[in-house]
Amino acid sequence: MVFNTFGKRYVPLSDRFIPESIEDVRGQEHLFGEDGVLRRVLEARKPLNLLFYGPPGTGKTQVAKLISKTLGLPHVKVNACTLHQGEWKKTVLGIVKNNPGNTVLILDEIHRLNRLQQEFLLPYLETGEIYLIGITSSNPFYTLSRALLSRVLPLEFKKLKTEDIVDILKDAIADKDKGLGFLDVEVGEEILKQIAILSDGDARRALGYLEVLTLNKKPPVKITWHDLEQIGIRSHAMSDDEFYDNVSAFIKSMRVGDREASMYYMMRLLKGGADPRYIIRRMLIFAAEDVGLANPLAIAVTLAGGEAFERAGEEEGKIIMSMLAQYLALQKKSNDALSYLRRVEKILDSGEKEDVPPFLRHGARREGKYINPHKNEKQAQRQKYISEKLRGKIRGKEV
Repeated sequence: MVFNTFGKRYVPLSDRFIPESIEDVRGQEHLFGEDGVLRRVLEARKPLNLLFYGPPGTGKTQVAKLISKTLGLPHVKVNACTLHQGEWKKTVLGIVKNNPGNTVLILDEIHRLNRLQQEFLLPYLETGEIYLIGITSSNPFYTLSRALLSRVLPLEFKKLKTEDIVDILKDAIADKDKGLGFLDVEVGEEILKQIAILSDGDARRALGYLEVLTLNKKPPVKITWHDLEQIGIRSHAMSDDEFYDNVSAFIKSMRVGDREASMYYMMRLLKGGADPRYIIRRMLIFAAEDVGLANPLAIAVTLAGGEAFERAGEEEGKIIMSMLAQYLALQKKSNDALSYLRRVEKILDSGEKEDVPPFLRHGARREGKYINPHKNEKQAQRQKYISEKLRGKIRGKEV
């Protein structure tokens, strides 16, 4: 535990400066806007079992506390990472015993529980003894039990916009009680924007940067570009628009086979603070979407490159990323995998469908209607598996 010079426990700015009401929450307009789901839940004053998922520093845990406060219900906060084996059942039973009536269980890192631990909650959710607000930065549709998912409402928290984080930083600078108002901080708009950009949508990280920049300084504190350089915040950082423009330029350069342009835009992204794993993921999608059937092994090569990057580390891993970007740029291209997929989806979504021909139905082999191409390839190929009209639509040609 860290103490300050007055003997009190030190609480970081990111933990002190948190919203005290729903109105103070920045961003997440899709949840708290006029037609937002959480706004409707709070206005109806009806507690629901919820699941918040999304990147760190977007307010998931604090919003969960504010919901229980707004609904007038007691809450118990548990972090699944801190539970030792065998403690989970005792924890749940203790909550039910010690908090008669409706209790909100705020369960951080819910994906850390195994399937049996997750499903131990089910009877208490059904009786309403516990209202769950699960929180995770992982994809819940891969990490959570289907039985639990069917009993909660999953809500995605999105990365905060640059302007949202700038507003949070300004509020923290002005606040004399929980923030840095006592330091009389002087800082330019562009510097705040640069901090926000490098924080990549994470308000906690942005407040951490701001606090570090003011350490051991007497008021009035003036934050300069030199201070940013000292903690590794450089002028390469990009705005959201610049980031997506460079991602677009990177993909389009690989698509046309321009390896030099591909390298330039990839390095601009890396220098701008982009997560290299995000870039590798985009290259994996590119290997399927743009290289596709022209060289299906490009997917395996990209996967192997991603694994090699993890083993080499981020600095030397750039060499592997360079190899991947140039490799993908130089490949022949085919977008049939995507175009066929989109056309079939469009056909099915329009409601158009054909009956399965009798010789392809279940039991057709037993009835002697199915011709196995391994035994008689030419005769099997003469049969019509789908109509020529449908085939033409899938190929992108009307017949």
